[in-house]
Amino acid sequence: MKERNPSIRSNGIKNYFKKMPLVDEDQELVLVLSGLWTMAMSQPNEKELPSLGIFECMASLINKGINNKSWLHKNQNIYIPYYAAHIIGSYTMNNVEFAMKALDCGVLVPLLELLKGQMTWVEQRVAIRAIGHLASYEKTFKGVAIYEEEIVKLAMKLASTCLEVVYKEVQLIRSFG
Repeated sequence: MKERNPSIRSNGIKNYFKKMPLVDEDQELVLVLSGLWTMAMSQPNEKELPSLGIFECMASLINKGINNKSWLHKNQNIYIPYYAAHIIGSYTMNNVEFAMKALDCGVLVPLLELLKGQMTWVEQRVAIRAIGHLASYEKTFKGVAIYEEEIVKLAMKLASTCLEVVYKEVQLIRSFG
């Protein structure tokens, strides 16, 4: 990220995004994602990372977390799908071009899997946030509306059960503490 030569920097970032979902043993991966999320929140209109493959990478990381439970439970990988969904949401919340790119890169299906409860209510919450951003533009609404019935049903279930789920999880944590 600190490389001054734009060509070398771009190639390095692009290659890193391609390799990131393939890495099984990297204790610092969650730190990288946390940094990327900070960048996405503080510079949501910066075009560099979306142009270099961040959406494909985040979709792959969410899929990996959903489909590879042994990887998910190594190190701090449990946080990676959460950060990945937040990164997608942060870049798409006020930039229609990024939202179009994200849809083209296939982020919607992994976000839907999170919304279905493949992990926890925390990932469901960030998934619906990201999906909401993707649906908020005229140019991307139709791409999201393909899953309208499923999204509405899942969002209603999440909204109507979230307090109960959170309460039960807090009670469970208290019983162990």
